[in-house]
Amino acid sequence: MALETSSTSPAPVFLRRQSKFVIGLAVADDSALVLVEHVQGVLDFRSAHDRHCNIEGPPQQPAERFAVRYLVRPRLANHLELVEHVRGLLARQSAKLCIDQTEAGVAVGDLFEKLRPIGITRTATNEVRPRCVGWRDGHPSKFTVGEVTLASILAASLHKGELLIASELPDADALKHALASFTVSDVGASDPLARATAISLWFAKRPEPNYVLCGVQVIHDD
Repeated sequence: MALETSSTSPAPVFLRRQSKFVIGLAVADDSALVLVEHVQGVLDFRSAHDRHCNIEGPPQQPAERFAVRYLVRPRLANHLELVEHVRGLLARQSAKLCIDQTEAGVAVGDLFEKLRPIGITRTATNEVRPRCVGWRDGHPSKFTVGEVTLASILAASLHKGELLIASELPDADALKHALASFTVSDVGASDPLARATAISLWFAKRPEPNYVLCGVQVIHDD
């Protein structure tokens, strides 16, 4: 009698290759701060034995993960204290700072200028427009970003299981609830935790600047 063999393929394993950190800050009456690690890697479809023995298998597929490493609603008296809170976080973890200053305004965003942030103003569109008023490591220092774009990126990451939130983080349940109720039709009224996460993912997915030619930095337009 022939032995039956299982045709079940092993579940793919995510193998990390490189990562970078982005801090998303939604400045409002109830501000929120999120630190996201953007991990780029591949999905490997081989068994543990084949990976260990370096046996060839199906082609690996590019993949990415967004791991929330820190989140907090800073209970601070004023925006200057918030600046110092962010400064302390940047001292512990090198990251690019992105600020959603739509509600608070440019004047509040300017308080963070020494931290070299990327300033983001949301619009009720799906467009992304750089505002070339300065540079941040090859990126324009300010953008207008459509709320449709932010909501779409967040929804896609949730659907694909790419956004990872450790349950032991303070406010983890609050973030999960905020993400579940985050809709494109009402981004401005959504929880600042969700908006901070959305801008973190949006900036993390932006391509790195291509190169510098004769002192002029060439960047992607998207």
